[in-house]
This record gives sequence, structure tokens and C-alpha cells, in this order.
Amino acid sequence: MINKSGERPTRSSAGGDAEMIDGVGSRAVLVLRARVALRRDRDARGALALVEQYVRENPDGALVEEALALEIEASYTLGDHRATRAAAAAYLRRFPAGRFADLANRAAAISP
Repeated sequence: MINKSGERPTRSSAGGDAEMIDGVGSRAVLVLRARVALRRDRDARGALALVEQYVRENPDGALVEEALALEIEASYTLGDHRATRAAAAAYLRRFPAGRFADLANRAAAISP
């Protein structure tokens, strides 16, 4: 964000709002990095580690739904059907009508 004088506000000049945004942003980076690891770098193990860190540190975070969906996708990519089903069940317990419910329902139905 750029202020009226054309400069980026610092924590001291922006007050608590910048601190809150920075805190959310630093946590969101974990989910973004997980998505990049999985989809661009084809590193499903790395993606899982990042997702697990995000969920552990932010169990009720703003991006937990996306993180849990990435966990399903990464587990499936690794061919771990048991983990895929477990991740899908965890997602559906928290977000039964969530944005990724179709993905989770398909993943939950995967055969062993």
C-alpha cells in the first residue's frame, strides 16, 4: 500500500493496521509457498510440510480452508490414498459445504 505522499507506510507510521496486515501476510506466505511447491515445482512433500506448518500455527486462520484443500491435493499427488482420504475427511468435518467440498468428496471416495 502506498500513502498519499507516494511512500510505503512503515509499521511505526501506519500503526497497528500494518502490524496486523504484516502478521496475516507472513502466515499467508506459507500457503502461497505450498501452492507454488505443489503446482509449479512439483514438490508435494514440500507442500505438505508448509501446509502442516500453517495449520499447526493457525488452526483457525483465514487460509485454513485453502491449506486443507492443498493437503488433499498433495497427498493424492504422492499416491498416498490413505492420507488423501484422511485429509478429505478432515476438510469435510470443518467445511462440509466449503469451496473445495467437491474435491474433498471425490478424494474421500478414492479406493485403497
